[in-house]
Amino acid sequence: MPLARRSQRVRRTVTRPVEGAGASSARPPMELTGRGAEPVPAGGAAVRPSAVPLLLLLLVLHPANSCMETARSGGRLAASERLTAAATANSCACCALCHLQPRCASFGFNPLTGDCELYGSVASYATLLVDPEENWSYFVMPGRSAHQQFCRHDSDCTEAGDACRGRVCTDRTSVTCRDIARWLGAGRHPFGDVDVRMFGWLGGRETPLECDVVDGVAGFTELLSVRAGVRLNSTTILELNRRLEPDVRAHSILGMAEAISRLGAGPVYQLAVSVDGWWATDGQQGRVPRSHTITVETIGGTIQVSFRDERNAVTRVKLPSDDAAGAGYVAQLEQEGSETRVAYDWIEIYIRE
Repeated sequence: MPLARRSQRVRRTVTRPVEGAGASSARPPMELTGRGAEPVPAGGAAVRPSAVPLLLLLLVLHPANSCMETARSGGRLAASERLTAAATANSCACCALCHLQPRCASFGFNPLTGDCELYGSVASYATLLVDPEENWSYFVMPGRSAHQQFCRHDSDCTEAGDACRGRVCTDRTSVTCRDIARWLGAGRHPFGDVDVRMFGWLGGRETPLECDVVDGVAGFTELLSVRAGVRLNSTTILELNRRLEPDVRAHSILGMAEAISRLGAGPVYQLAVSVDGWWATDGQQGRVPRSHTITVETIGGTIQVSFRDERNAVTRVKLPSDDAAGAGYVAQLEQEGSETRVAYDWIEIYIRE
């Protein structure tokens, strides 16, 4: 089967929406200038002196989890949701300002500029504005998150039956990239058009996910990504760099493939393989019967990952293992009995379920 170019794939190229010039604010933007200085509104009049001691008291005596735990990186809410804007030294000072406002439900902080924005609502995948450069960090206040809004703890969720799963309040027992695109609103938003890190819920724990678009269809979860110079073994091929640390040139949650494939109810699920930016399977047609899953075997000095689609066609990906000496390639691909050995810079396997 020939490789097809990944023409639909885009990495972090979403343009941040431009905020309206006439956005309303509950009070004038405020700048905190210097240690111990009074907050000074943009118009020049100082706020009441008691605000500063109260702010410091909150910082010292009330270190809420919301000040320390980011709900999302790379996003903020629209100007229409903004209560006020200020310049602060850090996210904790921004959080303290949020505590001072009873209506403040969440806040965003940009450490490069010191900008702090307080919001009157909690964002969801459908409403969070994308920041492709990930300069903005987004935080939620405790106990303010409605259904499908961002959260960090179960206690943040206000609706009966909801729990914080993949940093979203939901009644779902698992969260994959397909769930994020289809049910949680990302498919109606620029998140659905980019390859970007999300947070899922698999096997009873939070799992960072790389979500991708295959042939224009959102909701594919990356199971494996291997770069040149990486050797795997029977353990790391199943789980490696689950936290998606940026310095590691490989990532695998292949050990979760069977569990993910069992989440749906239809007769088939979808698998796709990408080699150096080219699709080795048709993302729309690479359908696998639900009774089948990915097979991982160690054969000599090679780890073989294979699956059989509904047309009975076999796709095999062979990766050099720790004891494979002199292997000058990252992977080789074998489809329907004809083997091709190519030197790859990277290879990826995706599942949509």
